[in-house]
Amino acid sequence: MFREGNNVEFMTTERADRTAHSGRSNSETARGAAPDMRCTSPGQIPHGSTSVPFHPSSLDGRIAKGETTRYSLVMACIEVIERRATVPTKAQVADQAGVSVRMIHYHFRGIPGLLIAAVELQVDRHRSDLFVIPNKAPLQMRIEALGRQRRHYFEGTGNTFRVAGIVAPSHTGLEQVLVSHRTLLRDKLACSFAPELDSCDADSSRLLDMLEQASGWDAWRSLRDYCNHTAYSAEQSVIRHVTRILC
Repeated sequence: MFREGNNVEFMTTERADRTAHSGRSNSETARGAAPDMRCTSPGQIPHGSTSVPFHPSSLDGRIAKGETTRYSLVMACIEVIERRATVPTKAQVADQAGVSVRMIHYHFRGIPGLLIAAVELQVDRHRSDLFVIPNKAPLQMRIEALGRQRRHYFEGTGNTFRVAGIVAPSHTGLEQVLVSHRTLLRDKLACSFAPELDSCDADSSRLLDMLEQASGWDAWRSLRDYCNHTAYSAEQSVIRHVTRILC
């Protein structure tokens, strides 16, 4: 079953978290854009043959129409995934977008390319969940904020990641997107736990590796899909593992 992600804020004083969902539901269908808050200069999602333009060009009406169609197809793909909890067919996506099936081949060369574009869009839509947790806050507060953050983010993007992994697991385009995604998550960890990494007696990169393994997508998917955790219990598991690593 598929799940819902929600936005979350973190202040230097802990806020009560909203009631955790024990079941799995559809992800939200609209997110507002938010500035990236990475410690390093924010980068754009790589634009290749599957990238999704968010602002159609006004220079040429034909270009604008093509970009709008591409965006509509990717949004339709995401909506079908969330509603049907399965790999979308070309007919389902085309019907949802209100265009012909041939538009999928024209813009994305088929479902695999469309799914990669859907992953890119989902990462961008939920990027605001990956705010930098202030590293001057108490350690345990930061760890708990990390658990909540990863729950909201992975529950919001996970369905599309799962389906893309089924259809195009060895696709070069998907591999590139996932590498960029892992780099983004790792950068956030490095910023949020900089004091602990700087004071580490051993190799700090190895400590960062451990944090990444405990709180990354692979760990979350294992907890949710193979260990039958609810979203909340998976969050608590992440918190426990990160606490053991850092405390």
